[in-house]
Amino acid sequence: MTSSNHTAPRLTRLNYEPTATASVACPHCGGIVGFPEPRADVRPDVRIVPPVVSFDVGSVREPVGRVLGTLLEVLDGRRSAEQLRAVAEPVVIRYARAARPTRRPQRVGRVLSLRVSRPAEQAVEAAAVISLGGRIQAMASRFEQSPQGWRCTTVRIL
Repeated sequence: MTSSNHTAPRLTRLNYEPTATASVACPHCGGIVGFPEPRADVRPDVRIVPPVVSFDVGSVREPVGRVLGTLLEVLDGRRSAEQLRAVAEPVVIRYARAARPTRRPQRVGRVLSLRVSRPAEQAVEAAAVISLGGRIQAMASRFEQSPQGWRCTTVRIL
């Protein structure tokens, strides 16, 4: 075996960050570009953000789940679409009639999971995973509070 004078590798620090100067050369034209000094008399743009509306999910989840269950019964053909009139807008009732299959499904539709959020004080949006006609599907809906309770204003089966 031959021995060699082998030196260990060395690490050196590279200064790749530019120095903090008030002016630099423009890479395109070579001219000096200066940066303005921050002014003490100018405040940054400050916006007042309204407080986040906190709500009890349990108080909203139960009536929303009940309305979505009723809607699935209409889609299954086990209920008349007219029974939604007290809890849903006419556009939702028309959607339920149009989405109803021509034959009654053999399996009962169910809400498998439900997620509720509150984007505004008087509105709730719900995302549900449903079983409808033997298929697993997603359902998105919006509810708005009225004097009679929560009314479904929009629904889509995805």
